Amino acid sequence: FLHIRTVQFANEGYWIATADEIAAAPTQTSCEVAVVLSGAFDPKTQSYGADTVTTGILLDMYKLYNFNTQADPRNQAGDMTLIVAKASTTPIPGQLLEVAGEEWRNIKFTEYHDAWNIQIRRS
Repeated sequence: FLHIRTVQFANEGYWIATADEIAAAPTQTSCEVAVVLSGAFDPKTQSYGADTVTTGILLDMYKLYNFNTQADPRNQAGDMTLIVAKASTTPIPGQLLEVAGEEWRNIKFTEYHDAWNIQIRRS
């Protein structure tokens, strides 16, 4: 399982990709989890909208952690990275998620080409 960081076309006619290995082949399927994302919060009724159910990839936070500015949330012990398809949801900071039966909170998210990288923390 690879995470591609950059891609560029070489003058020789081929593509060069810079990638990080996230998981070795035997554990590829072990990081897939069921995800329940809470709906939008309505302050008038003090309730959440309908939940969205999808699948995602759960990884240790340090494997895809990016610290760009002082304002970015820190990677705390126990934080995880959740990768979900962009078509399945639009993440909201502070949103509650149920991942593999445990409750988590969306701390921040990063947009990829076809997926979201969501930093989650137990709530």
